[in-house]
Amino acid sequence: MSKPKHTPGPWRATQAGANVKAGAITDVAYLSRHLKGEEERKANADLIAAAPDLLDLVERALPIIAAEADRRDDAFFGQSEPYWSEMRDLANRIEALILKARALEAA
Repeated sequence: MSKPKHTPGPWRATQAGANVKAGAITDVAYLSRHLKGEEERKANADLIAAAPDLLDLVERALPIIAAEADRRDDAFFGQSEPYWSEMRDLANRIEALILKARALEAA
């Protein structure tokens, strides 16, 4: 994977959920107070703060899922065609998500 263009994690939401920070002072995101309420703003901040960890997880999972999708031996593994189609679709969707998160275009 290429070096991230985004602010490195970990990120954390402030207690009020108005900001997402990386480290002690770096603001990654500021959430508007025009949302439906403080609970929604805090939930959005928590989701944004989880982004670097989620990206790391899917980047680590992709090779495993793609390898499983490529091991298409129905007789040995006892899986039906929908299983393999779902595995391939999952691998493709994860790859597209990683490209989107990294602001890259599909090759």
